[in-house]
Amino acid sequence: ALNYHRWDVCKVAVLKGQQADVPVYKFLKEPLIRKFGQAWYDELCDAAEELKKQKYI
Repeated sequence: ALNYHRWDVCKVAVLKGQQADVPVYKFLKEPLIRKFGQAWYDELCDAAEELKKQKYI
């Protein structure tokens, strides 16, 4: 599991990401791969795509 905390200091960055249609996990690709590995990140992307197909996100 991965926890995501919304901090006020990051609010502007999140809004910019939404405007540019860049999800948080894609914006944080490099640090996530560094922490969890490429295989984990690939699974995250696959899961996100499946959730999009099913209209959950």
